[in-house]
Amino acid sequence: TITAQAPHYGNYVQQTQNTYSPSPYPSFLTFESDANISDKNNTYEILTYPNNPDGSKRNPISKNVIYDCIYYWPHFTEIDVKLEHDIMIFSASKHTGHAGSRLGWALVKDPEIAELMRDFSEREIGVSIDSQIRYTYTLNFLNDQFDNPPTDQPTFYDFSADLMASRFDAVTKLFTNEVTGEVEIINDITFVNSETRGAYVWLSHSDENVDLEALLEGEALITGTPGTSYGVGTNFARIQMMARSVEIEDFVGRLEAFLALPYDPLLSAKYAAAKLKNREVKKVLGC
Repeated sequence: TITAQAPHYGNYVQQTQNTYSPSPYPSFLTFESDANISDKNNTYEILTYPNNPDGSKRNPISKNVIYDCIYYWPHFTEIDVKLEHDIMIFSASKHTGHAGSRLGWALVKDPEIAELMRDFSEREIGVSIDSQIRYTYTLNFLNDQFDNPPTDQPTFYDFSADLMASRFDAVTKLFTNEVTGEVEIINDITFVNSETRGAYVWLSHSDENVDLEALLEGEALITGTPGTSYGVGTNFARIQMMARSVEIEDFVGRLEAFLALPYDPLLSAKYAAAKLKNREVKKVLGC
């Protein structure tokens, strides 16, 4: 059995259920919510560190842990701990934005487990040689910046960290009381990860019956991902913060206008119903 603490990366569920385990009893793996786990010593936990979607750094609840470290880079979080866990996985997608390369790697202490992972990866088509060569060049470039920091421009990590910080600062400002300087709830909306940050803005609505993602899209044309994709309620929504700067500026402006509007439960219900109808149409059309 595989588990993850909510909120968690939504695809963990599908990835688990589509993975076949040949031994000791041939079967597909099963995923259980952390709230339903009773025997945590015989459960394998996938722990995103820091977490997607809220950027938090959490302790494991299980004895057997796979650390998903694809966001453990200076532009998403403070590198304050030297990670030395049994299994740690990384990805080029979030490290340098090379999502199209479909390349990742793992640091594994147990040679036997590493060999099983290598075998599984090769049976799943593997990674193209072109991607491996390209990313080897990228990693060498980044390593060279550590050894010989440029004097006329910031390093990749410095530039990326400053960029992400400025983006989160812009969103935090919308929720900050000008008098007290404290981050507050604005029109029932909470900026959950104003401190932990990460790679996404994670918002919640005080009314658990609200479909926040539908409300944001219908009222402000802000496209996000619903909380149900991360094992929590519809009153949560995740917004991408790794987009182009012009898109982030547009998002901040739309969010500011949205927060200035009083909450209307009837509008919220209307947008949620329209979203559900749209899904049904897509289902009929096979989209």
